This record gives sequence, structure tokens and C-alpha cells, in this order.
Amino acid sequence: TSLAADKVAGVFRSADGRQEARERALIENAKKAVATLGDLKGAAMKMGQLLSTLPDHQLPDVVRRELASLQRDTPPMDYEMECERFREGTGHELRDEFRTFEADPVGAASIGQVHRAIRFDGRKVAVKLQYPGILDTLDADIQNIWSMMQMGRVIANSEQLKVRLDELKAGLLIEADYEQEAAFIEEFGAQAAEREGIIVPPVHKDLSSKTVLVMDFIEGEKLDDAGMKLPVEERNRLAERLAEAFVWMIHERHFLHADPHPGTFLLTPEGEIAILDWGCVRKFDPKFSDGWLGLVLALANEEPEGLRAKFDEVGFHPLRGFSGLSDDQLYELSHLTAAPVLEEGDFAWGNWNPKPPVEAYIKKNLGVMGYVPPAEATFYYRTAMGLW
Repeated sequence: TSLAADKVAGVFRSADGRQEARERALIENAKKAVATLGDLKGAAMKMGQLLSTLPDHQLPDVVRRELASLQRDTPPMDYEMECERFREGTGHELRDEFRTFEADPVGAASIGQVHRAIRFDGRKVAVKLQYPGILDTLDADIQNIWSMMQMGRVIANSEQLKVRLDELKAGLLIEADYEQEAAFIEEFGAQAAEREGIIVPPVHKDLSSKTVLVMDFIEGEKLDDAGMKLPVEERNRLAERLAEAFVWMIHERHFLHADPHPGTFLLTPEGEIAILDWGCVRKFDPKFSDGWLGLVLALANEEPEGLRAKFDEVGFHPLRGFSGLSDDQLYELSHLTAAPVLEEGDFAWGNWNPKPPVEAYIKKNLGVMGYVPPAEATFYYRTAMGLW
């Protein structure tokens, strides 16, 4: 409503005045959205975080910058609540377990907040405390997202929207179980740490539970902030190392750390990448991850014949009333969406804007809306978008 009113008022302004007023209105409304999503936490805040990782051309830059604050700063719990959450989760008092505990969190996310502390034996730790009532609000949050997307016609097919939101809900339920996250760190974090230049903080199991997670504290700077201070050659090598680690995860080990937003990664003083926050991990059937690689190879080798069969094997399928896409249609579309992995040599990610050609393609091939990926691709796409 605010933006619509501003548009009407813009009729009486100069071109420069309209642009300035529009940007001011965007920032004002983005700040309101950030404040509301930050207070709500849970799935609502998670959706804001996902939006903040969209590329520049898919969301106004001023809005994306405001939403990015959800990766860093959200309204924290007060100290009394922090003590209560630790007591409820572990049966212990904060003062009995830590020599020092910093009441101000070093990070506040969608499901919990993280504090710096020192144990009595001198070990520096990160203490993650879950917000109260997160699981109680999850159903309502998902329903609200469902209503918002339907109202905004964000997705054409409600059946597919339900599949995606069910997958998001399942992921959030797992993410809200810190015992499960500790198990993920032990199993998958240990594998990721095999990669040169990648580290994962070990868990302190004696002080961890379903709502409290204690890990070694890793000193470092957020990867995106640290990376921008480096010469471009070093920055590129850093990005390559991270991308290669994720390719290795899914195609060699068939799992994926599926929450790649900037707050998840630190660059340590030694130049290593620390991967934090292992609440959202997805395991994949090798048939899916190998099949996906088969698609890329068929496209790279310029082999459109049989492409539809390969997409079907991965789990793509036509919705009721649709026939899907032909080999040639899929070949054309894939060269628009998969350009980064199909071009030889360096690729300028910052200059890539697939939106206009993809929109033009959809207008010519409306059947694409009825040929959809499998549910397990939801977090694969989310990870690819976050890395981009």
C-alpha cells in the first residue's frame, strides 16, 4: 500500500524526484519487514534470509541489503531468558558451567542465538540457545507463507507449492533439533573437514541437548566481509575452494550442507574456511546426485538426444494435464539456466542475468510450468542460489 501510494504521488514529481522517493520508500518498507521478520523468528525469518540471498537483479539492491541484516542482527533474548533456556535444555545453571558467558549474542538467527563463553577448563566455546516456542509457531508460519504466496501468485501450481513448503517444514523441524545438528556435525562435518582449508567446530556433547548446542568457538571474520578485502586473485581462489567443497559433498559423498548464507561461513586468521551451523543437512540418494551430474555432462557434450529421459530419471515429472518438455526444449532452457557450468574458462558471475531470457523462454514454452523437479531438489536449488 505504501509503495502504491508513493507511485501515485510520483506523478507530480520530476524523474529524479520519483527515483529518490521510490528508493526511500523501498528502504523504509524493507526496514519494517526486517523488524517484523526478526521479531517473529522461525520460518518467517528464514524466508527473509532466503530472500536476502537472491541475486541483485531479482530483488532491488536496497531491499536485499536491508534483508541481509537478518543474517547478522535480530532482536535477542534478554539475559534472564538466556539463563532459563540453558537451564531448561541442560538441567544446569549457566554460572556453574562457564567461567565467563557473554550475555550479548555474537549472532542471532531464525531459530536460536549464539553466545561466546569460556568453560572452567579454559576452552572457548560458542553456546547456541533456541528461542522459546519455535516449534509451536512452525505450522502457523508455514500456513502464512502459503497464504502470502497464493495471494501474490508467486507460484502457479498450488500442489507444487505444498510439496515445497512441506519440504521446508521438514527441514525446519530437523533444524530445530540441536541433538540432530550435533549428529550431523559428527557425521558430515567430520567428512567436510577432510577437505583442505575447511574446518568444522567440534561439539561439546556434555552440555548439548535438543535446545542447547555447545561447540568450540572459532575466531574469524564473516566470509563475504573478509573476501571483499582480499585481492581479486585470492578472492577467486577462496570462492573456488568453497564451490569445490560443495560439489564434492553432493557428488562424492551424497549429502549437502543446505544453508549457505553469509553468516554460515567464517574466514579464520590462518586462511581456512569454517563452516558453522549444521542444522540444515540433506542426504541424497546417489541416483539423484549422479543423475544430476549426468544431465550436466549431456549438456556439456552437446547431446540433446535423450535429455528428457535423463530429466525423468532424476525425478522431474509432468503435472496432471501437462506433457512435459521435449529434448530440444530442455536443451534450450538448460543452456539459459546452467550457463556457468557449461562455459569454458572463467565465468563472470556478477554480470550474469538469466532472468530476461528465461522469462522470454517461458512465454514461448508455457508447458515448462507443468514440468517440475522432485521435492529433494528444493534444498539443492536453495544451496546453488546461496552459493551464487
